[in-house]
Amino acid sequence: MSNSQRWCESSVPCSLEWRRSFWAVVALLGMTILAVCSVLMSGLSGVLRGLLIPFCCFYGIGLILSEWRRAPRRLVLGSGSVPAMLDGVPLRTMHLYERGPWVCVRARDMDGRRHCLVWWPDTLSPARRRELRLAVNAQTASRQGL
Repeated sequence: MSNSQRWCESSVPCSLEWRRSFWAVVALLGMTILAVCSVLMSGLSGVLRGLLIPFCCFYGIGLILSEWRRAPRRLVLGSGSVPAMLDGVPLRTMHLYERGPWVCVRARDMDGRRHCLVWWPDTLSPARRRELRLAVNAQTASRQGL
């Protein structure tokens, strides 16, 4: 009989906070300015141009305010058969997508509602990005029984 201690079978859950990105707000502002410039430089008549410029401005400002007002979210990835949780709500499915410097988690909760969290480089460090990737891979493997 061995006197060695038994290791804990479950690892510490990965807990990440999503928060709005200053870079995302700046990108939306830049796209709003570019939309107004493209309408100004287009060959549209004065009436259409006069209608589209305020529309671009108001729509862009609406997107910027919507992004700025988004509340922080908490994503907790358990180990083993414990489901992932988003703000305390269990998730049925979850997929991780990495596109260059951005990390996107798309999930569906038990009621079928879809959720999408995008981390910009200013909100997720490379170490936390790796931790998220490893936790999602471990959870996917445990659900598939690997």
